[in-house]
Amino acid sequence: MSNDSHKDKARDKAALPPVRIARKPTPEMGELVIGTVSKITEHGAYVKLDEYNGIEAYVPVNEIVPTLFRDITDYLDVGRKAVFKVIRVDRGRQLIDLSYRKVRDEEREKMLLRWKRTTKALRLFNIISQKLGIPLQKLIEEVGWRVEDYYGDMYGIFEAAIRSEDIFDKLGIPENIANAIREVASQHVEIPKVELKGVIRLINIGPSGVDNIKKILSSIKEAAIKLGASEAEIYTIGPPRYKIIIEGRDPKKLEAAMEEIAKLVVVEAKKNGGEASFSRLD
Repeated sequence: MSNDSHKDKARDKAALPPVRIARKPTPEMGELVIGTVSKITEHGAYVKLDEYNGIEAYVPVNEIVPTLFRDITDYLDVGRKAVFKVIRVDRGRQLIDLSYRKVRDEEREKMLLRWKRTTKALRLFNIISQKLGIPLQKLIEEVGWRVEDYYGDMYGIFEAAIRSEDIFDKLGIPENIANAIREVASQHVEIPKVELKGVIRLINIGPSGVDNIKKILSSIKEAAIKLGASEAEIYTIGPPRYKIIIEGRDPKKLEAAMEEIAKLVVVEAKKNGGEASFSRLD
């Protein structure tokens, strides 16, 4: 491994500089926020808001525990990240109150997953920041927020780079930053493969029926690769049924490829005097 690769890994694991990920200085009433518990007292907990450059908020004890017979530390510990709902904002006095209890389980799960992806993106943007000498906050505001609008989170651009999606011009990302995103993504991002399956029913009782079926199955494999699958395999279940499995890293391309395959198999079968049908497998 090169010295540059070692340096990149060290930068990736290093603590991030303080940044504001949110687009406003303070949260709104009812907003869900990610916070790190900084202090626990008898009457509540103090929390640093991660998306708001670590500004402090307070969680009253009755917004943490359901009854006075439970302890705050049954739910929160110092250093723990959790999802909270904003229940009071006094901008004049710079006071923010939160609730832990008012967050539903599904909201908590969704927010934590999004925060995990955001943290990954921030670490990668931090590597780019150091490579190009651009402040991380500036990268977030000028690139990260555009990416978030398009993909729903900042990590989407790095996955797109791995899939070789030509999206940088559309998002107005400068060439030097786009090249850095591609480079960093190739070193640090791995998208798991997606697998789709289907069953082809293919009949041709003509004199060249067997050869025609072989040609159709071969053409379907070739088409799958051209349509974006990285791998395509067809197995005989038992004539006239054949199982097709396609793999790739872009779910949308794979879905589109499978739809085209379903149409292609029917068209080619009829063209050669046979018949065909296609069904998806879970």
